[in-house]
Amino acid sequence: AVLEALDGDPEPTKAPLAFEDLFGSVAGASVLMQLIETFAPIGEKDAAKLAQWSERGQLVFSFHFYPGFATSLDLAGQVAHAQEEATHFGNPPIWLSEYFTGDDQSTADELAQAAELGCGAVTYWQYADLEFTNTDGWYKYTPEVMAAGLPVDGEGNINWESWQLYEKTVVDGSFWGADITGAEGAKMGVLALVPASNKAAAAAAKREIEEQHSGGRPLLLGRTVPKNAKPQEASSVGQPPALEAATDQA
Repeated sequence: AVLEALDGDPEPTKAPLAFEDLFGSVAGASVLMQLIETFAPIGEKDAAKLAQWSERGQLVFSFHFYPGFATSLDLAGQVAHAQEEATHFGNPPIWLSEYFTGDDQSTADELAQAAELGCGAVTYWQYADLEFTNTDGWYKYTPEVMAAGLPVDGEGNINWESWQLYEKTVVDGSFWGADITGAEGAKMGVLALVPASNKAAAAAAKREIEEQHSGGRPLLLGRTVPKNAKPQEASSVGQPPALEAATDQA
């Protein structure tokens, strides 16, 4: 309905849209997702509309990787299932838009791995300027609150002395958020830790993607492989080897 409304606008949007399945997961990733795919799959009409946007280079398939009820796969399996699901609505680029690990290095390692497996874009949960917030996330407390300790810990235990001080900042509008809904666990400097790309794996993933899109469909938004392109020409306009630019800058 949203895409139909956008198509019906007198000035249709030129912006790309990111589409996400239930729970941010992918078809077949868990028993739950298998049941949903069986009893409430994406309808043919909806898939056709998504494919239409994909053909125009205006669709990205976004998915998450949080092992648990939404997926029982490892990262490679999750990416493979995302690639398979994307074939049902025009084969748009896939974007690993959320994942979380407990430390900076494993976050950097999985970022590289996801890119080399064929993701067109990868973003981790989550970055924050911890030197500014002086906390473990993208929220900031006053010095008075911090002196009394955090208002609430990760298990929901309330520090009432600190809470009363924090409550005053909420009332007067001077507060800078709070440690809720996954706001903690932020990281800095992850890109500097991304390992050098596995060029062999990156090249294989790149060739596979180019073969899938050899009919002239978008590889990345606004970039297509000409139908008469030679192999070397296709590689120059396709997806670059995973993370080479990012690691060079890092």
